[in-house]
Amino acid sequence: MKLYELLSKVSFDGLVPTLNTLVIKENQLPYFKMAFDELRMMAPTIDEDYIDVDSTDSYIIVEGCQDSWADVLGKNIRLEKELPLTDQVLAAHILWEITFFGFSEEEMKANIGRDYGDESHTPDNTYRRKIHKIEDKQWKNYSRGAKWEISEGQKFISYDIVMEVFKRRKKRNRAKRMRDARQERQMARLRKLAVREDGICKAVATGCMSREQVEYIMKVQYGDEHTYSSRTNTSEDRTQYIIGLIDKYSDIDFSKYDSITAIATTSPGYPFSKEEKTLLQDYFSSKQRFKRMQIVFGSDPSVNSHQMTLLMIVSKD
Repeated sequence: MKLYELLSKVSFDGLVPTLNTLVIKENQLPYFKMAFDELRMMAPTIDEDYIDVDSTDSYIIVEGCQDSWADVLGKNIRLEKELPLTDQVLAAHILWEITFFGFSEEEMKANIGRDYGDESHTPDNTYRRKIHKIEDKQWKNYSRGAKWEISEGQKFISYDIVMEVFKRRKKRNRAKRMRDARQERQMARLRKLAVREDGICKAVATGCMSREQVEYIMKVQYGDEHTYSSRTNTSEDRTQYIIGLIDKYSDIDFSKYDSITAIATTSPGYPFSKEEKTLLQDYFSSKQRFKRMQIVFGSDPSVNSHQMTLLMIVSKD
């Protein structure tokens, strides 16, 4: 049986119990749902290669899923003999493996390029650059002038030097431990600000909002960012699809927040109808009496065909 044949036999809800045993982070089910629907909408490339499914110590191992999604869809599924898996459990484990590097093929390619590519990557906002400087300072505190070597364009440092740095860190006196603790607290604060800056940049990048409209995010007590994309066959279903992702598969307690900024975008050729705008505005209004609620609609050429995306930022002042 090929993967596309397996996926046509199961529903996403049938995969949820198994995915719940695998998912570590909160609110990831909507992204598995989007990936599942995207795979079912793709045309497979018929391939005589295999997706191998094996087990060890009651753990399911899946191999052969890191090619293009169309190629993976067209592969045959080869199970270890007598491995007792239902179609739903099998599909859940394969979906888990396919999305290891990202919940869309574009995200997968970007993450592989970032983590395993040849190019070095500069921290992407001012707060991460500050974190990078502190980390570099911490390294220099214990490396005592050890220099990085370069081989085939890549920087590296010898294993012996790394081990020596670890030994020196273990022998820190009280003053050095206090200095390192201050730096760790500083980096923890900067990481929070870096994530908030990401949300602001994403909101501004849509072209629907100015930085001033979302600058408040930098001063909130806490908040979360969620991005959803529809996977529907017609534009009429896309808004309800997004609402379903939030209501059915997310575990968001809107009562924890008093502000929401939601930016919905679609391709220029498939603008939002008045009914869609009303549906989304009424949906968020029904969730909570927000102190601050900004629901805006725009167009984005990068959005596929008749689909839509939603960037939602919820926060507590």
